[in-house]
Amino acid sequence: MSDFARPTSIDWQGHVGTVRFGEDSRLVVFFFMKSVKNEFKTRETGAPYHDNMTYIRIHEPGERLNVVERPATDGDKQRFPIQWNKYLQNKEQIPEGTPIELLFPNNVALADNLKAQGVFTVQQCAKLSANAIDNIGMGAQEYVNMANKYLENANSGVEFHKMQETIKKKDQEIKILSGQFENLKQQFNALLESIKDPAKASINPPWVKGHDAQAERINLNHPTKELVDIKKKKRPLDPNKDASVELG
Repeated sequence: MSDFARPTSIDWQGHVGTVRFGEDSRLVVFFFMKSVKNEFKTRETGAPYHDNMTYIRIHEPGERLNVVERPATDGDKQRFPIQWNKYLQNKEQIPEGTPIELLFPNNVALADNLKAQGVFTVQQCAKLSANAIDNIGMGAQEYVNMANKYLENANSGVEFHKMQETIKKKDQEIKILSGQFENLKQQFNALLESIKDPAKASINPPWVKGHDAQAERINLNHPTKELVDIKKKKRPLDPNKDASVELG
């Protein structure tokens, strides 16, 4: 009995279970309509009578001599829903995966030859059995190695992009936290300032005899104050003028 015909597990949904056979994703599965002789009606009518019946063909990629072909059952439809739905839609029934053409972009004929052996995807090629490698012949082991390398690099690329997205997300979070920290820092400094000088920090500072707090604020923020300060710093020293002041 071949690997694809050997039950390996059961997927339970309540009291109903679906039997799994080997690794279904690598199998070549094909539903098709077949004309089958109806023996009862043939005897009844005295002439050959045929009915349309849905069949299923299953085999490992590359193993065209080890094929199971029989009437399709409801279990087959549940086990291979992708192929079954494609059959109902009259679409090509090939396994999901990376097309084998991508492994040989410069050798279309080789890709077609492998598809003729039932190898439609890179994933199938990577898992060819020993019998399939022998059946395909020269170069088959190299194709398997290439397929595994291709998938290894593809998975590395996926992980790299995931890592890049994670880093980008973390950078955005750090930027937001930094902004929040700066806001809290400003609020904290303002709070310290109000504690040191309540009158200066107050919107309506108290009246102090001989001191105009509002005028002081206006003068401190007025641009002319900076110009005056600059002129004071740059004003040259006049010895005669300073001497006259001291003599007076």
